[in-house]
Amino acid sequence: MHTPEYWLEAKAHLHRVDSRISDVISRFENPPLRSKRRPFETLCNAIVGQQISATAAAAIWGRATAVVCVWTPERVAQVEFEKLRSTGLSNRKVEYLLGIAEVWSSLPHDEFELLDDDALRKELCRLRGVGPWSANMLLLFSYLRPDVFPIKDIGVIRAMERLYDLPRNVDSGVLIQIADTWRPFRSAATWYLWRLIDSDPVLY
Repeated sequence: MHTPEYWLEAKAHLHRVDSRISDVISRFENPPLRSKRRPFETLCNAIVGQQISATAAAAIWGRATAVVCVWTPERVAQVEFEKLRSTGLSNRKVEYLLGIAEVWSSLPHDEFELLDDDALRKELCRLRGVGPWSANMLLLFSYLRPDVFPIKDIGVIRAMERLYDLPRNVDSGVLIQIADTWRPFRSAATWYLWRLIDSDPVLY
């Protein structure tokens, strides 16, 4: 498991600029954000979790992992459609997983490492089934980019509403304005917002 090189600096910055986030860090300081450095697996996990609750996503991911065994493009491509479907995945998500497995080896992964965040999101979103949220999960958990803020993530939204005493379904512009204070370490802030909602660490 890999921890971001910027983590200590990020925590120090957040402690300085935002007393509310500082309190959350003090409560849930460890473990830090960690990466398995397995981007294909991370992307598959994100696709499984699209538009469903964290609890449902974890259950389906567990069943799918029992079927797939090892999350590599080669292995996923070998699994029959109906076997994946039997884990609780929708037809569309199975199509996404199989499609990404088919093209993964042809992607310019070395070049991806060199792209800035916006350019990398754009390249990832070219893959069928990958939207901004899934791309952000990859930036956070595989590439360990320091300044990712997944504004559409429901856990982030609910945590910010609670932490800053905001109304339910607050305008996203308000959240973005608050998050601007955390730059250039919004990834660390996002990590601790998730911990506020669920004390079990997130891992993709």
